[in-house]
Amino acid sequence: MFILLFFLFQSNPLTGQCTEKSLDPNFDEEAFAEHLENFQSDHKKSKVDQVPITLHIIETTPGNSGLNKTSVDKIILTVNRYFKDAGVEFYLCGAPRIIAGNQSYTRDQTSDLNRSEHVLNTINIYLVEDYISADSGFGGFAFFPWTYTPNERYVTMTYTFPSIAGVLAHELGHLYGLFHTHETFSGIELVDGSNCLSAGDMLCDTPADFNLGRIALQGCSYSGSFQDPNGNLYSPDPSNIMSYAPSTCLKRFTTEQAARINFYHERENNYLKSECIFPDFIIKSSEVSRSIRSDENLELSYQLDLVAIDNISEIEVYFWLSENPDQLGTIFQKDTITIDQNSNSIKLDFDIDFPINRSTNTYYLTAQVDPEFKVLEQEEANNLYTIQVNVDNSKLEDEVLFANPVIGQTLKLFLRNKLTKTDLIISIWDHMGRLHYSQTLFKNRDEYFEEIDVSALRDGLYILEAHYPDRGKTKAFNFYKHNQK
Repeated sequence: MFILLFFLFQSNPLTGQCTEKSLDPNFDEEAFAEHLENFQSDHKKSKVDQVPITLHIIETTPGNSGLNKTSVDKIILTVNRYFKDAGVEFYLCGAPRIIAGNQSYTRDQTSDLNRSEHVLNTINIYLVEDYISADSGFGGFAFFPWTYTPNERYVTMTYTFPSIAGVLAHELGHLYGLFHTHETFSGIELVDGSNCLSAGDMLCDTPADFNLGRIALQGCSYSGSFQDPNGNLYSPDPSNIMSYAPSTCLKRFTTEQAARINFYHERENNYLKSECIFPDFIIKSSEVSRSIRSDENLELSYQLDLVAIDNISEIEVYFWLSENPDQLGTIFQKDTITIDQNSNSIKLDFDIDFPINRSTNTYYLTAQVDPEFKVLEQEEANNLYTIQVNVDNSKLEDEVLFANPVIGQTLKLFLRNKLTKTDLIISIWDHMGRLHYSQTLFKNRDEYFEEIDVSALRDGLYILEAHYPDRGKTKAFNFYKHNQK
């Protein structure tokens, strides 16, 4: 098991060690020396390769990570600033994927997660609330580029660090072949640099480091009395991204670290330079608001723009209703859209069965395409559109039964009064006094709508009674049922 574990407590950076170390069995020292020489002569590289990232955010409840598009964009922007001199620039290949999952994850659990969620030819990053290691504690890990297959490599880290960007850059550094600045598995690096090529992180422009995770730094500077085996005082760099300094201190790679990143970028990680094209569903409408009665349906038209939708034949759309413009609310209708592979845009017409129990108020109706995120899209913020719906029942009488005569299966009853929070018994009798329907309901608002299934009734005249038993009040309505033939 060749992984690198990285732990940083927010209050005290003292943490566990890496579980196993691994040298690149195929590392060509001469090739890297030549690469380094060329890299140093052209340190400010004009060529920058874009590298696709698939970001998986694991949440126990929706939104509990606190991450949104703006915060994620800032994290990627900061990481790119650190990697700029290495000739690497990361970008999100598709929108961040929000996955419902556990609060804590072990290495085995994240490997299982990666097997089911891995997106090919991208760096798969899993942000979780807690990462639990064999040593206990919070942290993350990444694979070296010479271990396992590309599909088995990924990065995991917690999103609770003060600086997610610093820790993410650290883990990506491992993925591009960098060791910790305090590594000792190939020997303890001496302060005088005499063994810098064979010990520590095997780079000579990173100062020898005794492991900054062993102390609590005051700010992001070090002045202490730790000595190397020769008795020389250490002077580590807390700003180096591959150190165990607090996450807020991690700011820079050295030139040789940048050269090694670029070295592996052009070799083991060259599969990551492929072009990233993902589909996108963009729904919009000319409708901004609509006024209706509670019993009326909504006929709405939308336009769905399609990007790179090859091999997608259909997609779901959900309709949500809320009284809060900042919340989706509850689902009340679902549809499936058939995708025309030869079109970049399709018109969608929907007959929205508005919930009849919604009384006079302002509501927000949202159409959401691919609501269960089955398709990894370029951008998921544009796959929903919200229309304001103003329900106004003021033109209805206080007590009305419709349609009358009933031609069809449904009879609608509307009652408006201040008799709230009381039982309501609805009964239907025929002209012979026979009972055909009876149900006890609960009326808890001023406006009350009820849909009644009368499909079993034969042609004829009927009486509907709305009775409040605790008030001793009854309202009777005559209606005629006509079955079409």
